[in-house]
Amino acid sequence: GTTKNGGQPRTERNGVHLLLPSALRLHRLERERALHIIQTKVLSANSYILQGVCKVSLHFICKTICKTKYMS
Repeated sequence: GTTKNGGQPRTERNGVHLLLPSALRLHRLERERALHIIQTKVLSANSYILQGVCKVSLHFICKTICKTKYMS
């Protein structure tokens, strides 16, 4: 499988464990966009992305990303 966006993995298929580290490397203004994407895209599609990861864990992930905005 090849990708058309510079070889970046498809987060829709690889899930939160790749989306999260990518979001944490972003500029702090971009983190808000990343958080929004995670909340809307991941939460709405958690049935096939998370595959057993409970919603409490996803809340923790989102809260962790929120906190990083104030750490940099």
